[in-house]
Amino acid sequence: MIWKLVLLTWLGSVPKMVQDVPVDDLRDCNRQIAHYEQEWVDAPKEFVAVMYCAQGKIHYD
Repeated sequence: MIWKLVLLTWLGSVPKMVQDVPVDDLRDCNRQIAHYEQEWVDAPKEFVAVMYCAQGKIHYD
């Protein structure tokens, strides 16, 4: 999936992200991205994914 690649690249912490993010959070993030894609049809998928996953739905310590 493109959003995972973008998110990994954007965060720049691949091993930490893979270890720290619960599967349920990733699924929730996917659902939220799909919701935003329906509302913002013109927004690039990568932008929506990075923006939403980074701001509140998936937390990185």
